[in-house]
Amino acid sequence: RRRIGSIVGAEELPFRAEIMRGSDPVDIQLTGTDPAELLALSEKIKAHLGTYSGVFDIGDSLDSGRAEIQLRLKPEAEQLGVTVGELARQVRQAFFGDEVQRIQRGRNEVRVMLRYPRDDRRNLATLETMRVRAAGGLEIPFARVAEASVGKSFTSIRRVDRRRALNITADVNKDTTDPAKVLAGAGVFIAELMAGHPHVQWSFKGEAERQAEGAEAGKWALLFILMGIYTLIAIPFKSYAQPLMVMIVIPFGIVGSVLGHLLHDMAVSSMSVCGMLAVTGVVVNDSIIMVDRVNRLREDGMAAFDAVVRGAASRFRAILLTSLTTYVGLMPLMYDFSGLISAMPPGVSHLLVLVFGDNSAAQSTSSQFLKPVSIAIGYGCIFATLITLLLVPACYLAIEDLGKAWRWIKNEPPVKKRTPGPAMASAGE
Repeated sequence: RRRIGSIVGAEELPFRAEIMRGSDPVDIQLTGTDPAELLALSEKIKAHLGTYSGVFDIGDSLDSGRAEIQLRLKPEAEQLGVTVGELARQVRQAFFGDEVQRIQRGRNEVRVMLRYPRDDRRNLATLETMRVRAAGGLEIPFARVAEASVGKSFTSIRRVDRRRALNITADVNKDTTDPAKVLAGAGVFIAELMAGHPHVQWSFKGEAERQAEGAEAGKWALLFILMGIYTLIAIPFKSYAQPLMVMIVIPFGIVGSVLGHLLHDMAVSSMSVCGMLAVTGVVVNDSIIMVDRVNRLREDGMAAFDAVVRGAASRFRAILLTSLTTYVGLMPLMYDFSGLISAMPPGVSHLLVLVFGDNSAAQSTSSQFLKPVSIAIGYGCIFATLITLLLVPACYLAIEDLGKAWRWIKNEPPVKKRTPGPAMASAGE
């Protein structure tokens, strides 16, 4: 901005420094019937947005308009039979011209326009000396029937549901300011402001609207994902209850993703939701590994409690390493290693660059764009892993107890245990 400086004649010069940006972080739409009321409210809202640090490029969708000559009839014009439409038509004929003939020259047509000479059309004083034809052919001086003034008019009028619409937009420095907090504070201010303007409606547009639409779509996507995961687990396990036991870690994975955003002081965005959808498919892997191991031990005749203890112990290292390697692999996207790499000795810094990437790419635009996804997946996996090691074994035993209680209520005989085979004996050793 400082290098470019001010540009003469430029009314607006926005700067955008975000990849794949489709809308403004702050976009507030006002709709009403009175343009003056909308303009007054927009000025108050823009003044309020200016009180937030990190909010800049505050503006609205109301253009400054195009310069034009505005005509206003005097009371005497009505008595002489001069209307606004007739006056405007004659002024247009005098300055823009009236087509009287077309001449064909080869393949082109030349329009012949009848109007004032060029020097007279360049001088606004000619309008004051112009004579206007009234009813009956009477010619009257322009100054007698009308007044002319230079003003501005809207080049376009935006309407939403047949109501005049005006948008207040602003940009936010997301490194220092959370757009969600700005929108929350602005929403409270606008709600109080609109209490005295019942005919004006307002709503959030831009990124807020896009995130709301993404969250709504994410709900349906999550529902289909859960149905697919349940179906894929129920078929090989041949059980209706065990898929639910495996999927119980999914909510905790989402909780871990949210906690990760809180630790990094980052708002949940649409990309964060994509990461949460991805983590639902990742966190069930650990549960499947543990439940499958316990089922195999149960098939070999081991008691439920012993099978859960042995299965959790035998799969502890695999589950923990899977989540840790996922988290470590996402660390270059979640953290800035440029300061650490530059402070290390040359040999160590070269090794860190080899592992985590070049310094210049540590805080690149691409990494910032993918940071919400990496946080959602990394912290979701870590948090869900701890839950898997504690909650899944407890749920397995709880389902076994419920099964025993159900069989006791129905007076069914208990399930016979299989005799441990050679595989079981070697496992016990």
